[in-house]
Amino acid sequence: EERKRKKREQKEREEKEERARKEAEEKKGKRKKEANSVTTKKQKTSNNAGVGNVALNPIFSKDSFPVSSFVPPTPPPSTSKNSPATPQTPSTSNSPVNVVNGGAGDDVKSPGNRPPPMPSETQTELGKEWDGMVRKTREHPRFKGSIQPLLTTPDHDPTWFRVPEYKKLLTNDPRRTGALPGIIALDCEMVETKDPLTGKVDSKALARLSVVDGENPDNVLIDTMVKPYWPVTDYRTRINGITKESLDGCNFTLRHAQRFMSDLCSSETVLCGHALHNDLISMKMRHLRFVDSAFLYETTEGKESGPPSLKDAAKAVLGVDMPASHDSVNDARQSMRLVQEFKDAGEMQKKEWKIVR
Repeated sequence: EERKRKKREQKEREEKEERARKEAEEKKGKRKKEANSVTTKKQKTSNNAGVGNVALNPIFSKDSFPVSSFVPPTPPPSTSKNSPATPQTPSTSNSPVNVVNGGAGDDVKSPGNRPPPMPSETQTELGKEWDGMVRKTREHPRFKGSIQPLLTTPDHDPTWFRVPEYKKLLTNDPRRTGALPGIIALDCEMVETKDPLTGKVDSKALARLSVVDGENPDNVLIDTMVKPYWPVTDYRTRINGITKESLDGCNFTLRHAQRFMSDLCSSETVLCGHALHNDLISMKMRHLRFVDSAFLYETTEGKESGPPSLKDAAKAVLGVDMPASHDSVNDARQSMRLVQEFKDAGEMQKKEWKIVR
């Protein structure tokens, strides 16, 4: 009788795993079709735009953004045709958010070499749903090292910011809190800049910011070029398609990008991306409630092991061929789909993934 019972239980487990595998395959098939469709459209747009040009969604003009709570501050006029606009701290007199000293968001109180603090306890149902994925990211052995700049930068550094604390928003402006997206995916394109006075080099200067809705990745929340403060020494056109002409006439600065993210997010917002710590460093944004697709997957074949590239992971897991030149909108979408795929997949399916560098 005991043997029969064990056989029945084993059979039930196998049937349950088989049902889960089939459901995951159906979801994967749907996402693959959607992703291939989006990638094809992006490649056509890129081809029509010409080599080295970044094709931006036409609905995003310099002073028009699809988040009603965001009022872009007017940047000061440039002193000359070639000089970049000086980054300004946006006025916060009509906003519940202070860009520099915003809400607590995450419990980061002082610099130092210490274990990464856990984000404050989640207050929303969506946050609780994604809490396991946030923890999965934090369990990766490379997580602590990757976010050290977020922990060691002094709190009084005015160039960094935090998003407002959810509890304060809930008390002060509950209507706005309910309108905020609970999960978003983002990707940044970066260039190298150099301070002509000190010679200091910034290898992660923000040059393009793209954010999509995590629950509907086809919904682009913002896609804009960003004017670096220091002169650009390397546009990295071969990687990101950005040229000098791409940034000509751009008055949207890092400070404007920070203001946008402050109005879009709260301490409850779950950020998704691939190697997301680079994007957070580029935006100088302290926020530890995130899910990183680079830390969810591992290379299982090849000479080197470790986090896979977005291109390799998308090919192996989603069956999507990424374009040669980075497109931050497409990258944000694919990283979100990778995160969702990992969240939905069963253990048997995860073992079948073979990611090669």
